[in-house]
Amino acid sequence: MKILVTIHELASFAGSQTATLALAPALRASGHEVTLAAGLLGAASEALERANFRVVDDLRRLADLELDVIHAQHCPMALLARGVFPRTPMVFHGHGVLPALERPPSIDLGIGGYIAVSEEVRDLWRAEHGIQDADVIRNGVDTVRFSPRGRIAPRPRRVLVITNRMAPERRELVRRACSILRARVAFIGMVARPVRNVEDRINEADVVVSLGRGIIEAMACGRAAFVYDVHGGDGYVTPETYETLRRVNFSGRSSRREFTAEELAEELSRYSARMGDANRELALAHHDIARLVPEYEAAYRKAIGRGAGAGAAEVPVRELSALYEEWRALAAFESRYRAFAARPFVRALKTLWRLAGFGRPF
Repeated sequence: MKILVTIHELASFAGSQTATLALAPALRASGHEVTLAAGLLGAASEALERANFRVVDDLRRLADLELDVIHAQHCPMALLARGVFPRTPMVFHGHGVLPALERPPSIDLGIGGYIAVSEEVRDLWRAEHGIQDADVIRNGVDTVRFSPRGRIAPRPRRVLVITNRMAPERRELVRRACSILRARVAFIGMVARPVRNVEDRINEADVVVSLGRGIIEAMACGRAAFVYDVHGGDGYVTPETYETLRRVNFSGRSSRREFTAEELAEELSRYSARMGDANRELALAHHDIARLVPEYEAAYRKAIGRGAGAGAAEVPVRELSALYEEWRALAAFESRYRAFAARPFVRALKTLWRLAGFGRPF
């Protein structure tokens, strides 16, 4: 099949971006021709281009492309794709209940199939959007890239936190808990230090604290995986807790438990070195992207069989494209600001400002 995959942005290595980085090569390995479009390009799109994928930030450049199906991720890109390809079959893929970008379009785009990453997403779509036949396809990872390099220690000595949104107060709580546990802790992700070869860092750890794909990548690497981030905590993934935690895509929303440092240390101390092998088996059975490709293919065939639908709406492509151009300009400004704010002397000035009692400076 000739497949167009759309996504809101490919500038970062957040959840839907890394999901796309896993899916596109897996589809190509199965014989499909994959093109990608994103509202904003950057680090993730560069990784795809190095792998010889065509990636664009303006769908209108693909208007003459012959396609079998559109794999639409994120509502604005689904709207744009329908405006450029009014008669091409489309599936809509939702990676979570948050943010609003993950919700299906509220107007009829003639979408022929829906893919939900979890039962939580599927059930929300049923209740709020009237979508009754969404297919649940699990988050998939490359289990060759994410594979164990040695076994985890008898007790938890090294803890890695992978997070894009964990607040400073919560990060400090994790540090205190690890201190109680006498374990070293490191933070990576968009709130700390983005890392491209995250599998290297995962394999240096005994325990990975994260949510979503961070948990699944840790499982695939044979690490103990502890669900805790912005939504609270659900604790360790085990064969007994796995099905409950995957229903909410390992988000922490199953119990939303909040901890003190002492309570978190106690929960982390429930670690067992046997978790590594058990998690690897679960990842191979349920999250190997190569094994999930037939499920995506079935969703594509269903959409192709239904066609684009008679109710496909007229979409204001020019106006939506203009909004994306404005957003790209703002994103570029924010990127420059973050680079400036990350400089050591700026961080030192911000710390002194707070210590002087003036609150958050900027």
